[in-house]
Amino acid sequence: MLSACNRAVIPEKNILYVWQGRILYAGATGYAAEPHRHYAASLLIAPEEPLLLNVDGRSSRPRCVLLRPNLYHQSISQARVLVLQLDPDSALYEPMGRWLGSDGYREIPYESVASFEHRFSELFLEMLDCREADRLYCDVIRQIWGADPRQAPRIQARIARLIEELKADLPEQISVSDLAARVGLSEDRFMHVFKDEMGLPVRRYVLWLRLHRAARMMKSGVTLTEAAHAAGFSDSAHMSRTFKDNFGVSPSGFLSPARQNLRIRICAEA
Repeated sequence: MLSACNRAVIPEKNILYVWQGRILYAGATGYAAEPHRHYAASLLIAPEEPLLLNVDGRSSRPRCVLLRPNLYHQSISQARVLVLQLDPDSALYEPMGRWLGSDGYREIPYESVASFEHRFSELFLEMLDCREADRLYCDVIRQIWGADPRQAPRIQARIARLIEELKADLPEQISVSDLAARVGLSEDRFMHVFKDEMGLPVRRYVLWLRLHRAARMMKSGVTLTEAAHAAGFSDSAHMSRTFKDNFGVSPSGFLSPARQNLRIRICAEA
């Protein structure tokens, strides 16, 4: 368990590391989200005490748990918590998904990650740069699943190419018919294939990409309204609703520069 003396000098800031397709969140001041669902698979780690997890009216108190993408849930912790998120287009997610089973979440013995506690402490103390945080992220995943989270996508090549195009250049206006044409499928067939490959509808995936773009814009200092328009949302209210549905908190309370509640690090791939 992380030492009390370390905790006493933790800055009152949470840290969010963002790579392409992966997120690492270190909550130094507790973690409380309203019920929500998000696109990525999430590994929650509570180094100090069990967190409260609510799924489909059932409550549990895990210290380490994996949640599948699009799972409606609520998680609350009064102590520090780590959240490792992984996009399901990763090659690694396929075995994860099979391992999860029908419930959509699975508790993992905390002992499997206890050897990283010293590095967790360094993360909470903001001692890790992007490269070191990336190494910790990958080491934790490898410890549990024996695989690298940066593996190439497992999905169909044409869908993988489309996703890379969208990540590189996401238009303000985009239609499903246009996306279907890019991969040479009818609109109905494309929507079916995309959901089968990615685990969620294409429109929801595009919203996920827009949220990432908005977060990057707000990190650069633009207003909520400017970030919403730049990311392709109709207005800031639309973006706020989408953000809250995916993360359980509003962007003004989680990302707004005025709050200075969160240190965001946009990281290049190692």
